[in-house]
Amino acid sequence: MTNYPNKFVSTINRNSPISVMRFKAFFCVSLCTWIFGCVDPYLSPDIKVPVALFVVDGYINVSSNSATIRLSQAVPLDTTVITNPIGGATVWIESDDNTNIFLSEQAVGSYGISDVAFDMNAHYRLHLKISNDEYASDYVELKRTPELDSVTYRQEDDALRIAVNTHTPDNSGRYFKWDYVETWEYETSLVSNYKLVGDQPIHRTAEEYITRCYGTNDSKRILISNTASLSQDVVRDFPITVVPGGTFQLTRRYSINVKQRALANSEYQYWLQLQRTSESLGTLFDPQPGQVTGNIHNINNDEVVLGYFGGGEVVEKRLFINFGDLPDRLKTINMKAICTSLDRILILLEDLKNANGMILLDPFALSTGPIIGYDATFPRCADCTLFGGVTQKPDFW
Repeated sequence: MTNYPNKFVSTINRNSPISVMRFKAFFCVSLCTWIFGCVDPYLSPDIKVPVALFVVDGYINVSSNSATIRLSQAVPLDTTVITNPIGGATVWIESDDNTNIFLSEQAVGSYGISDVAFDMNAHYRLHLKISNDEYASDYVELKRTPELDSVTYRQEDDALRIAVNTHTPDNSGRYFKWDYVETWEYETSLVSNYKLVGDQPIHRTAEEYITRCYGTNDSKRILISNTASLSQDVVRDFPITVVPGGTFQLTRRYSINVKQRALANSEYQYWLQLQRTSESLGTLFDPQPGQVTGNIHNINNDEVVLGYFGGGEVVEKRLFINFGDLPDRLKTINMKAICTSLDRILILLEDLKNANGMILLDPFALSTGPIIGYDATFPRCADCTLFGGVTQKPDFW
């Protein structure tokens, strides 16, 4: 058994500089509370109003011969519900030559189709029915997307800054949108070679090891830019994301796959307004965003619909960064996963039934004698899945 050091307990004299500083801080907070205490807090009246906005997110991906439509209902700001998908809809895409392409529901609220050769010279619109309501989008032109020149990284303080570069020689793509998926490989400090089944130690098979994991994260922010005010369609060093040093993402190998697509001006304006709305919910003195709608309408009434249906080519580029490639300042390890010999404990054979969630490492024997127990450790030291990753290696790794 390992004994762990007790936490230090300290006392501070009331006349010490720290105590004086604490008194001054308390006085300032009390004064501010007295001055501003008579100001009633502002609560937006819209927060308590029931939300029933229909939300549509749809796109034709010509590059993959596919289309994906997501249907949901908007949720109020004061709820813990993240999404409210809408299933059971009839969804199809209509071309300007009256050809209909029906989509199937692949998950609740998510509709899609693949292996469809969309015509870049045609125009398409989204059409759908939900109960007694019928909706349609405006006809949209499929946009051609220029190549993504590069995805780069550089050190910025104690973090890694990821950026993209692109251009269009014929000045045909003035509005751009990016999305990305991050993937990273990480390991635990200690290796568990055995698992406990009941009170019996069983050697792990190759598929049962929980030492190396792969985490993933999708982009959440709206990433858009335009070159309308420039003489050339050139985007240089546009920031995509920042990865702090010392996080799991950078402890072994990191990858980011960036997808780029060109937008029509109307679609860009939709995403710009949505970006301003989502990023301007701070204070009463922030610029108040206008109503965000899009190009989808209820064809029977004036119901407000949130969302946009678009389409075109999607280009992508993947970047890999190994730990050894990082600037020296970023070669730090996540302290949450660092474990040492102090985190190892010997569990005797007769005590295995009371292991209390400990993870077995290797058998332990004295000299050449029989096995008397097993080295074990805390789950955080040997189970990488506790940090959100999976043990299945991605196909592109």
